[in-house]
Amino acid sequence: MKKAILFIIIILCLVPVLTQATETKSQDEILYSILKNLEGDYVEGDISANGLLIDKFLSVGELDNLGQEIINSIGMVGKELEKETNSISDGYYIKEEINEEGYKQLNYFGFDKNKNPLTIILSSYLTQDQLKGETYLYINLIKQEHFLENNDIIEKVNNLFNQYEKNVEFTTCLIGSFKGKFSEQEIEEKSLEAIHNLNGKIVDIYKDEQLVSYTAYTDYLDYNIFAGEDRINLNIALRYNEYDNETLIWIGTPIITSGY
Repeated sequence: MKKAILFIIIILCLVPVLTQATETKSQDEILYSILKNLEGDYVEGDISANGLLIDKFLSVGELDNLGQEIINSIGMVGKELEKETNSISDGYYIKEEINEEGYKQLNYFGFDKNKNPLTIILSSYLTQDQLKGETYLYINLIKQEHFLENNDIIEKVNNLFNQYEKNVEFTTCLIGSFKGKFSEQEIEEKSLEAIHNLNGKIVDIYKDEQLVSYTAYTDYLDYNIFAGEDRINLNIALRYNEYDNETLIWIGTPIITSGY
């Protein structure tokens, strides 16, 4: 009887620990928490998806039909702007075409319903032997505010690639800032603390006169890639902007793909 009571007490004591250990956060929530740990203000978020969609070479007409389906499923709003222009008017999107022998590409530039910039690129090409073709899809969404709200683009893209029984790779990057210039020691302390809070392992550190970049791996993020023999899935970079007197922060997974 005493053993049974002791066992129940042990289980009850473990419940809060087990609950905390199994509590999961989305990839976006993890990146946002890093930004908050760095005491940065949100500037914008960048979500990109890329992958082989169809094992076939498509004509421009076929690409455009596919593009219209993707526009509807992903949520690009408005009508195609017929005249040539470098700017997008409200309620419209721009389509650009590349039509070469053995290579076709259509680019769509517009906005989603929340007025976030949205890009869709379809590229189709023939192999050198002209016997096999492939069509790739690239999607990019820039969230200018409310990064964690209405963030269903990943689910929509996953559903789209699942329809064609293909895999897709995502990269996500948060951009933030804080006022002023911090010493190299302060930046290092902030960055290492943010990574260690996720039980992260530092894989590489790059520094120059203006930039500090940390590449790491953490089990908190599901997806990872290999850099040599090391797994990586977290990249944090900081650069001081003298003109605005602010330090810019990039936080990306698995790496930062936007220019910094």
